[in-house]
Amino acid sequence: MNLKNISTSDQQHQILLSPKLTALVIVDHQMAFEQCFDIEDIKSAENGVANLLDVASKVDVPVITSLVKTNSIDSKLSVRLEKTIPELARFNRSGINPWDDPAFADAVQIANKPRLLIAGLSAETSLSFTALCGLERGFDVYVVKDACLGYSKQSIAITFDRLTQAGVVPVSWRQVVLEWSQGSVDEGMLRRLLRAHRTRKLNDSMP
Repeated sequence: MNLKNISTSDQQHQILLSPKLTALVIVDHQMAFEQCFDIEDIKSAENGVANLLDVASKVDVPVITSLVKTNSIDSKLSVRLEKTIPELARFNRSGINPWDDPAFADAVQIANKPRLLIAGLSAETSLSFTALCGLERGFDVYVVKDACLGYSKQSIAITFDRLTQAGVVPVSWRQVVLEWSQGSVDEGMLRRLLRAHRTRKLNDSMP
């Protein structure tokens, strides 16, 4: 998406993910799909999304959430995410692709941000569909790689090969949190990063 209409003050360090230029899109991080993945992998992905949501609320990044809801699939967010921002607005859909839901597409346009940061639970479906169709609509698209899961490591790798070749930029949630901080370092951010680091070390040490 063209950034020429953004004011000069907003163009500083355009290569970084400025909160003023970015909308956060959460797709399918819901309880109904947790049984499809390993519980520890789910916790790790949810932790990344929860941290992004927490920081987004502090730096005024708009959040757009799309969830699947059918007769057999409940659109409840995971418990961790519900606790992070319980009043988070959601758009329910019955199809695979969020962009086929007019309410979701309208919400993205209303947010009026040239860059979309997407955290989708499934690399092969919710993440890739949302990212590729976002590119098609002219957005700069970034995806949070450590907040998504997939059928296998090989499947995720193949999916990301396609995404990056199409022009999508993979990032980590920690990287985004630091860029959104705009260079300032506060105690809250340090505690968040250190807590995540300790959790990772603990998980790595478990048999």
